[in-house]
Amino acid sequence: MGSFNSYPGQEINPELKQQEINTNEKPMISRLINSMYYFIECVFILQEKNKYRLVALQHNRVLMDKYYPTIRGCKIAFDKLYKDKARAEDVKANWTGFYDPDKDWLEEKQSCLEN
Repeated sequence: MGSFNSYPGQEINPELKQQEINTNEKPMISRLINSMYYFIECVFILQEKNKYRLVALQHNRVLMDKYYPTIRGCKIAFDKLYKDKARAEDVKANWTGFYDPDKDWLEEKQSCLEN
C-alpha cells in the first residue's frame, strides 16, 4: 500500500485513513475548520499511537480532553456534546484531513493540557 500523504481538507477513504495513520510515528492532527460556529477557539483530534485524543480549547482553557479508540468516535462525541451549541441548526462539523502540525503550535496546545 502507498504512503499516506495528506494536507488540510484532503478527503481520504476512512478505512484507509484509520489504517495508515496508526502506522505513522509523527503526531498528526485533524482540526475542526468551523470551530467558531460552535463558539470554540480551537478543536482538534490528535493521533497518538493507536488512539485518538479529542481536544477543545478556549483561551488556553481546556473544555474537552478525552481519548477515543477511533477517529469516528471522536467526531461522534464532538457532535453529541456540541451540536446544540452551534450557531445555527444546519451547522455541520467540518474537519481537515490529518496532517503533521507545526511543532511550536502543537507544543503550545499540549502545554494547555498539562496545566
